[in-house]
Amino acid sequence: MIAVRLVCTHDGVKIAQALARVLAAEGIDVAISYGRASLVQLEQTPGKIEAIVLIWSLDAPGAHYMLQWRQRVYPLRLVEIARAQTWPDQPRRAPVIDFSGWSGERGSAPWRALQERLRAISRACEPPRPVPKRAALALGAVSALAAGG
Repeated sequence: MIAVRLVCTHDGVKIAQALARVLAAEGIDVAISYGRASLVQLEQTPGKIEAIVLIWSLDAPGAHYMLQWRQRVYPLRLVEIARAQTWPDQPRRAPVIDFSGWSGERGSAPWRALQERLRAISRACEPPRPVPKRAALALGAVSALAAGG
């Protein structure tokens, strides 16, 4: 599975830590970036292959660095979750996942939606698998034997 970076404001750190614990229990590499210092990681992110999860809390829509993350991250790698009822009204590739009622359990509807988005990002970012050469050679040998017999 692809690595995940959680980006939030200071009021969203607790939910980010809870998400990080649950994602790490699933075997996913997780990093948390919050506050203005997160812009340093934004500069380093373009070369990394990781899913970016923006957490829209009460203070997040007015934070300049959250808007920078949203604008500069490739949309295919972006997942947005909301702990509050407000987030920037901008065109997006996928709807914001409502995490306002999430209490940390894995089986809930928001958790399943997040898992599905992360799987889709992981599938899109993985390099294509090489063509199995042995199977093609075996099929060629069998058809040569059938044609010769």
